[in-house]
Amino acid sequence: MVRDTGIFVLFLSISGAMLGVSLMMFFYVIEDTPTFVNVRLCALIFAATITGMLYVIQGQNTEDISEECFQTLTEMGWYYWNEENKRIYQLLFINSCEPFSIRFSENMAVNYKLGIELAKAVYSMMSFMTGAMLGISLMMLFYVVEDTPTFVNVRLCGLIFAATITGMLYVIQGQNIEDISVELFETVTQMDWHYWNEENKRIYQIMFLNTF
Repeated sequence: MVRDTGIFVLFLSISGAMLGVSLMMFFYVIEDTPTFVNVRLCALIFAATITGMLYVIQGQNTEDISEECFQTLTEMGWYYWNEENKRIYQLLFINSCEPFSIRFSENMAVNYKLGIELAKAVYSMMSFMTGAMLGISLMMLFYVVEDTPTFVNVRLCGLIFAATITGMLYVIQGQNIEDISVELFETVTQMDWHYWNEENKRIYQIMFLNTF
């Protein structure tokens, strides 16, 4: 069962993105900000973070409860019930086969996975803004400031080289992790599990679902 939020998702996404970008630009660009403004911005960020965390936790709890309900239904001994109770059980079973979740779209549900993805997006944006400001500062230092001492230029070149190597290693490591996960999934799909016992089949099912 899916509850779609409809067109409101678009407006919420646009407004949230604009607010986040505006706050980041305000922190990274504007200097000599009054203390009370910083306090208000920090309070706004704290309130937004807590609200998002509670929303994600509530969505995950909803999914967990629906899965527990389905698990309870599968363990019921309905074989000896009368016809009316069997029909009621059938309706409950059909409606609980698919876990209930609050979704933004068909591929985006409100759960812990969404919270992790949002945290990654925020961290990536902050890293990008920090790197962009650092790069602009270095470029301004090279092209604007004249008569820079030699040791300063050497240190700047070393910093740019270290940042480049770090970024390349980060990208390579991420690609290696993705390649290993794909190879693991291909290995799992090629296993001949048909003749295994029940315990090994359950372990195989868990491995398959986690590598899918």
